[in-house]
Amino acid sequence: MKWLFFLLIFGNMGFFAWHQLEAGQSSVVVKSVYAPPVSQKIVTLEETDPTLEGINESETKDVVGTEVKDDLERKLEAIVENAVLARGQEGALAYCPIIEVEKDQDRVKLIAKLGQFGWRYRDDEYKSNSLKYWLYINAPNTRSEAADIMSELKQKGIDSFRITRGEMKNRISLGLYSIEKAAQEEERRIESLVDYSVETFEHNRVVSILKIQIVDKITRAQLSELENWMKLSKMMINLEKNPC
Repeated sequence: MKWLFFLLIFGNMGFFAWHQLEAGQSSVVVKSVYAPPVSQKIVTLEETDPTLEGINESETKDVVGTEVKDDLERKLEAIVENAVLARGQEGALAYCPIIEVEKDQDRVKLIAKLGQFGWRYRDDEYKSNSLKYWLYINAPNTRSEAADIMSELKQKGIDSFRITRGEMKNRISLGLYSIEKAAQEEERRIESLVDYSVETFEHNRVVSILKIQIVDKITRAQLSELENWMKLSKMMINLEKNPC
């Protein structure tokens, strides 16, 4: 029994000695656990992380605010510059128009109007070969019938007279026009008032033209006022918008 006891003791001692020897020769493998760098902030999915772009939140706001401010300043400068430029052009732009008048009654009206405006001017008269547009209605065979037509025209506010000689003989004249467009407009107007056909006779003739040049500088608004007045008065004139 003693020998069996000692044998168990030596066996256990040998087992522990062998286990310690194997434990000392084996290497321990330590698995690394991922962790973010100490300098990086951990955020949840609901949070935003401005550091991902390399700048913090305060720096992001400063950059965006600076860009918006710079853009607004550029737009404001452009608006001011355009306004100043437009004002300068408007102030610098002036007109010294040249007006040509043929008919005596138009000359009187125009000179009186320039006097109302208080504009100084220079005038010059010259002869010119001009194409004219004569509106007429073919006259009937007898004078009494022609008189009836002219009476009807007068009731409609249309001036007329019977031509007794020259190339327009035996026709009822409705007016002589220097501008073709004006003649065409008057032709349509008369035909809308009466049941007669209006014809146009074109011919060249030498006329006396009064040329008036405005000396005073006038603005665009003043020039528009002059144009509107000439359209209303239906003057047979030529207007040249001449910048000073």
